[in-house]
Amino acid sequence: FFLSIKYDKEFDSVEKEYDCILSVLVKKFGDPYEIGVGDYNYPFSRWRWGDICLSLIIAERFVDYVALSVSNRVIK
Repeated sequence: FFLSIKYDKEFDSVEKEYDCILSVLVKKFGDPYEIGVGDYNYPFSRWRWGDICLSLIIAERFVDYVALSVSNRVIK
């Protein structure tokens, strides 16, 4: 699939950016298979198709950021 997200402006928080990307993914793939809270109380959402997992998370490595990843048999 192709995913293109164009922002009208910069977000003033990672939470707003996460929510924006989440709404795009929900429109494209439906509701996530799993929604939860991870490290530092940051949210995550996951979609699954067999062994394929699409993850949207807020993470921290020196600064907070939004990450979108696709994995094969890595996340159980």
